[in-house]
Amino acid sequence: MICERCGATLSPDSMICSACDGVERPVLVNAALPRGPEYERQARLFIGDNHKFYQAKWARMDARRTSISWNWAAFLLFLFWIGYRRMYGVGIMLIAIDAIEFGLEEAFRWPALVSGLFNFGFGLAIGLNGNHWYRNHMERKIVIGPH
Repeated sequence: MICERCGATLSPDSMICSACDGVERPVLVNAALPRGPEYERQARLFIGDNHKFYQAKWARMDARRTSISWNWAAFLLFLFWIGYRRMYGVGIMLIAIDAIEFGLEEAFRWPALVSGLFNFGFGLAIGLNGNHWYRNHMERKIVIGPH
């Protein structure tokens, strides 16, 4: 949480800012965001035209209490989809993993089938987890509470 008065970072269980000795209503950032009209508005602004698609996916995930949800675009276009959704940190991590796999493939002279299977598994993992990753990304970026 962040102090609304001075902007200092607060511990999750603290309601008083040690930097300025104040705050009754902290701004929630990267916390379990309260679901409500402001959350929905911020999510709609962040996601854009596809907000109904993602809201429906996330509602089903919540109802089933799972983080697994299929996304065809994430499966078929994995790094392009991640870039389009502005999840650059995840994209860089996945490129690094792919580069390591490529290096191992070259070092050990693995057949092309290994690379194909790795990339299929890569796409499968992103297809199954992409909606969850995107929700986490969105919730880290939006701010709910007094500004």
